[in-house]
Amino acid sequence: MGTPYQAGRRAEYAAIRELKTQGYNAVRTAGSHGPFDVVAWTPNELLFIQVKKTSYPPAFANILKSAADELSAAGFPTHVARGVEIWIRCIGSWYVYPLPFKHDTRRVT
Repeated sequence: MGTPYQAGRRAEYAAIRELKTQGYNAVRTAGSHGPFDVVAWTPNELLFIQVKKTSYPPAFANILKSAADELSAAGFPTHVARGVEIWIRCIGSWYVYPLPFKHDTRRVT
């Protein structure tokens, strides 16, 4: 199990593995203390991703609100289409929320 930091780090590496299966290059921004945990890119797309982990699905609403507030406080333009995302890892699946929150949320297994 480990510490919350270790659980978060494992989730970030899992997100990077998933992104690579989708054809992205991806890196952790460890040590940057910035608003994003992972940056991913292809020749045509750049993603800034904040990764969260939970084993309790009803916690999604609180996680999304706190993550969106954190990104907003950082002054990052959250209106960038498909450029800023929050990834939540829950019970073996990824739930991806583009900012601003749209109804095109996708689930990645």
